[in-house]
Amino acid sequence: MEGRKVVGWAARDVSGHLSPYSFTLRKTGPEDVALKVLYCGVDHTDLHQMRSEIMAINYPLVPGHEIVGEVVEVGSQVNKFKVGDKVGVGCIISSCGECWLCNSDSEQYCSQRILTTGGVHKDGTPTHGGFSSAMVVHHKFVVKIPEKLAPEQAAPLLCAGVTAYSPLKEFNNSDKAINAGILGLGGVGHLAVLIAKAMGHHVTVISSSEKKRGEALEHLHADSFLVSSNAADMERAAASLDYILDTVPAVHALDPYVSLLKVGGKLIFVGVVTKPLHFNTEDLLLGKKTLTGSFIGSIAETQETLDFWAEKNLSSMIEGDPGIAALYDKLLISEEHLPFGEKLRANNEETKRLVLQVAGHRDLLEGDPYLKQRLRLRDAYITTLNVCQAYTLKRIRDPDYHVKVGPNLSKEYMESRKSAAELAKLNPTSEYAPGLEDTLILTMKGIAGGMQNTG
Repeated sequence: MEGRKVVGWAARDVSGHLSPYSFTLRKTGPEDVALKVLYCGVDHTDLHQMRSEIMAINYPLVPGHEIVGEVVEVGSQVNKFKVGDKVGVGCIISSCGECWLCNSDSEQYCSQRILTTGGVHKDGTPTHGGFSSAMVVHHKFVVKIPEKLAPEQAAPLLCAGVTAYSPLKEFNNSDKAINAGILGLGGVGHLAVLIAKAMGHHVTVISSSEKKRGEALEHLHADSFLVSSNAADMERAAASLDYILDTVPAVHALDPYVSLLKVGGKLIFVGVVTKPLHFNTEDLLLGKKTLTGSFIGSIAETQETLDFWAEKNLSSMIEGDPGIAALYDKLLISEEHLPFGEKLRANNEETKRLVLQVAGHRDLLEGDPYLKQRLRLRDAYITTLNVCQAYTLKRIRDPDYHVKVGPNLSKEYMESRKSAAELAKLNPTSEYAPGLEDTLILTMKGIAGGMQNTG
């Protein structure tokens, strides 16, 4: 693993478009763990970071901070892990290690914490996340995946799971019945429902519409479902909840939810909102209510979350590449290009045939059973890649072809007046020589052997 080049998927500008990117791992130090990435979740924070919405980003950015991997090398001073172990890496990969926060299992609040993606190592190099084939991480920021927990089930627990578990710990093993509210039923929300139920809480899912009622009650087995836009139901539910975990990552009114809290109740924010939220103080004062926040969880709490999940035999709702593709379609592709990408994804065999034919590397696929297996398992491409591949192929055949520029597609591709061969240089820093053939086969190899990293 020493100085080895690895391939990842990087955003190169605020469009958030991902393309193949090569970089070199640091030397595995005496306190480091080197791992091969097996799975990586997609978190809403990844999208914020890819678009530079919550912090300044120095591109290229390799996202991914819900990482499950297999240990391939350990440093001389590492005793906790061995080669072959299944391990996890979450949102942070370093802290000062000396302050009272670091010494009290609260290192996520250390002012010198280093984020897994979008951060800067102490040597000044950028951090790269799990949308890549391998990583090197200090052993203190690595957790062990329990044997009875499937690796792909573990991935979402390393950020979304611990983000819910950490603040809910306060209400675990309570000597009184706890009435819980979970606001929002996205990634963190659905895990929060499962965790709260496993802790014995009476769980009410709060949503802005009826759309997720079935998912909440039938699939997640919440006890009740409350539509926040239904004034009568909200009034009946007033002063009924001990806490509300607010997972919504968008601007929303707070007063309606504060009114649902009992005296002494807590509204706990875990969703990142990029604009200010507003509230009135009267209900807080008269009800001794608290607005508070919680930031992911400590490394110890991350391990607790994994162990809790395994002990309670819980199962998270995960999707493979088709779900990831749909997510990126919705957030990164302009509407006018969606039918084009969907058609390509519905015709994967034809798309692969054309790409391999142009790339001229059919022999590589035919002679590599592992690569063929990965292709069979990971046929659903991200539509962004399909659009760019097809656009490049079309320009090869018709140099005058252009499409209308969409607001979310990278200007690098869609506004360029360069030749098609120049457009194909997606990854100039790769160990592969730049050019059409190597670029397309790199893309194919990345999809075939690495796209499991986003599922």
